[in-house]
This record gives sequence, structure tokens and C-alpha cells, in this order.
Amino acid sequence: ISQFDEKKNYGSALSLVAQELERNSQARLEAVVLSSQLGTMATLLSAIEPSKARILATEAVGYEVQLVNHLISYHETLNDLFSLLKGKFEGRIHNSEQKVKRLVGEINKEIKIINRLNQKFDSSMEKFDKYFE
Repeated sequence: ISQFDEKKNYGSALSLVAQELERNSQARLEAVVLSSQLGTMATLLSAIEPSKARILATEAVGYEVQLVNHLISYHETLNDLFSLLKGKFEGRIHNSEQKVKRLVGEINKEIKIINRLNQKFDSSMEKFDKYFE
């Protein structure tokens, strides 16, 4: 999108933005479904034995719940960015550079949080798996 923008090829940029808006919408829906599945998992945690494994599983589910919340926020911010770019390429929005920079900064922040939570989840699950080897 940035390359098309630099070349002032707004038609191609707009087409790509439309595709990304659709992909982003689908990914956000998948995150909402995952959130629901995590709720189901949370209700089953009490059946896990031994208790130390249950604590690790609870910790892991907690990390995933946080991750999904940040994933939804990420997709909302990404949607805002794509909507802003769409308006720019359609000629409805001017002087959008600062807003684009702010949204990209927010997106990058969410990505870092998501990656950190995923690492914590993976670590908890590795410890959990050792109880059942």
C-alpha cells in the first residue's frame, strides 16, 4: 500500500486496502470465536489434576485471554488505519500523515504485547505438558 501511495497509484492502493479490510474483518471474527472457545476451556480447568498442572493450565488460558483481547484491539486499530487510508485514496481525507503514524505506532505496540503473551503462553504450556509425558 505504501509503495502504491508513494507512486500516487491510488487506484491500486485503494484496491489493496479493500482486500485488507476484508481479510482483517475475517481475522477479527476468528479472534472472537477463539475468545468463546477460551471461555469453554476456562470452565473445564477445575477438572485438571494434579493441581500444579491445573495452575499452569489456568495461567496459560489467562495469557491467551489477554492475547485475544489484544488481538481484537489490534484488528480494530488496523481497521481504523485501512479506513483512514481508504478515505485518503478516495480524496475525502487530507493531511492524514500524523494519524497514520499514530495508528501504526498503536499497531506495533499491540504486536509486541501479543508476541510477549504468546511466549508466556508457550512457556506455561511446555511446563504443563511435562506433567503428562
